[in-house]
Amino acid sequence: MPSQLRTPQEVLEAFRARGETVTAWATQHGFHRQSVYGVLNGRVKGFRGDAHRVAVALGIKASPEDSHSQEPQILVASMAGAASDECQGGSVLGSTNPPVGDAPP
Repeated sequence: MPSQLRTPQEVLEAFRARGETVTAWATQHGFHRQSVYGVLNGRVKGFRGDAHRVAVALGIKASPEDSHSQEPQILVASMAGAASDECQGGSVLGSTNPPVGDAPP
């Protein structure tokens, strides 16, 4: 993984400088050439799935391991806890309303 992210244009220039085709690189790395071209041409943003893996392999995006932000994992964990509380009849997000069905007569 390169230490500095590159633009799609820089990646294309590196391919030309090495005399390597995009198709050859895609085959060597186990990607469909259409996915690689889509990322390099900006048609596909590389947010998830195969396109994301291509963008990381090309050095256009940082790999998830390089990310210093743990916020998404914390958010998911806190949401799972809230859902668990709700299923057990507890209050969610500090709600003071009693669970439905347990209301006083």
